[in-house]
Amino acid sequence: MIRIEQTIKHDPPHSYGNCHQAAWAMVLGVPLEQVPHMCDGTTNNLTMVEQEFLASLGLAPAYLTFQDISWTMLLDYLSAMCVGCPCVIGGTVPRGFGHSVAFHNGVVYDPHPSQEGLAAPHKEDGMWWVTFPVRRLA
Repeated sequence: MIRIEQTIKHDPPHSYGNCHQAAWAMVLGVPLEQVPHMCDGTTNNLTMVEQEFLASLGLAPAYLTFQDISWTMLLDYLSAMCVGCPCVIGGTVPRGFGHSVAFHNGVVYDPHPSQEGLAAPHKEDGMWWVTFPVRRLA
């Protein structure tokens, strides 16, 4: 996996960062420009755009949520159980914002320039969100 840096700073309500776009570009192995910017500040829009984009590639998002588990435990679990399966992980950064990173074979790829990584689950629901691209079947 090649690290791709996000190009839009997260500064709500003026702008919403494109970390999720960059994380998907890394997971799919495509240039950033081939993935839509998914975040306008509402989770509903992000999920809808994500599902439509992946469907255009013959894929679907498989969402897994983890609660009451530390960041280290989550990475250990994914490293052991999901070898060779890249995914997008959502949580909260130390600055207090929601953020997405890519993960593959035990390595976290943070698209933010600081590369500070995730510190906690999402504040809104207390969950780590892990999303795998899966092939759609007819």
